[in-house]
Amino acid sequence: MQHSQYTDGAAPIRRTPSNKFSFTGTSLFLASVITSLMLGVGLPNIVSGDGIMMMIKCALLAAGGMTVSYAVNRLAVERGAPLVVKGYGWAGVVSSLSILIVGGGLFSATYSGLTYQDVEQLRIEAHGEALGSFVSQRSAAAAQSSGMLAAINAVVSDLTQKRDCEIIESCISGHAGGGNGPVARTLNEKLGTALALAQQVENGEAARQRAIEQLNRLYSEYEAIASGDLSADEKRRALRGLDLSIRQAVADLDSAMPVALLGAYGEELRGSVEIEGRPDAARRITAILRPHGQAIAGLVRVLPERGDMAPAFPKQTGVSDTFVYIGHFLPIAAIAAVVELVFPICLWLYTLFALSWANWRVSPTAPRPLHPDDEALQHLLSGPSGVPDNPPLPPVNHRRERRGYRRPHSLINGYRPDGRR
Repeated sequence: MQHSQYTDGAAPIRRTPSNKFSFTGTSLFLASVITSLMLGVGLPNIVSGDGIMMMIKCALLAAGGMTVSYAVNRLAVERGAPLVVKGYGWAGVVSSLSILIVGGGLFSATYSGLTYQDVEQLRIEAHGEALGSFVSQRSAAAAQSSGMLAAINAVVSDLTQKRDCEIIESCISGHAGGGNGPVARTLNEKLGTALALAQQVENGEAARQRAIEQLNRLYSEYEAIASGDLSADEKRRALRGLDLSIRQAVADLDSAMPVALLGAYGEELRGSVEIEGRPDAARRITAILRPHGQAIAGLVRVLPERGDMAPAFPKQTGVSDTFVYIGHFLPIAAIAAVVELVFPICLWLYTLFALSWANWRVSPTAPRPLHPDDEALQHLLSGPSGVPDNPPLPPVNHRRERRGYRRPHSLINGYRPDGRR
């Protein structure tokens, strides 16, 4: 018969198995893994390079972020918190700062990487809206200059009629027989300038129409490419070229009308005409030309200013640009901050609180020293059940007595010497 090895009935001695999967270690490890995965997804958007080299960069950064995050957070929880309870205050400073610095760095990389493409698209769309407003403003300003053609044509028509009348009948000079005299020559000179300006204004009107059509076509192409499926680099290159073409078309639109020449001609018509030996005829010609000059000058004055320059094409999106749109991507930022900042610091604080409570239960804090008045009250309460002992009076503070301080009276059988309870 085979006897048992433990004849005294005692249980076999075994080593207590350790808890291999603690909540703290497991949760910190899972948070670090999630952080590395988010980094791996977002880093290709903010790391330069192509192919294998970019993959190596992203893998190294993600692995480094996971290792550092797990090591720093676990050291802070398992080493830093116990040292703080033991009285090492600097351990709390180092632990909290290390969690915040590492978590903040990982949060900035994770958030910017996850939102980079969307921020790039939003910036391009915002530039498109600003560019559209700029084009509309310049087109509206150019449209108001279209009244110049009617004004200069009115001058041409009136001067032609007055010149022909002067040559045939001398209707301005008043001399019989007509002819091409000084008055007719003066009118013909003004008419020649008006005809040249009318031709320039007509050409400018045609150029304005062409520029507006080109602007509409270019802006439509910009919107189509901005909302298309091209990659970020291809989209940026195409839109930059369109942006330059739109700027050139706006410049052509601004220079289509000879506004400066028209303004100078209007001021010339508003001046006085002088004809040697014919003051009366000069006054009549001045009276004819001045209303035309005032009309042209008035049209030039009401033309709107060119306004601001065209909005600059946005530069390449950077990490700091993504934080400008953090309100737009608040859920993504909140999740990244919870995983990389809020959870580690909360775990560290909860561990610190739990260790402090456990330490207090083992070794409570010593009570504070009693004040002399508190000692008298304690002596009174700890007396026998009969007549309580009279507690000793506190020492006299003559300075307080001089200020009118009233010393408490001793109690005798529950009553004060003056008979009050």
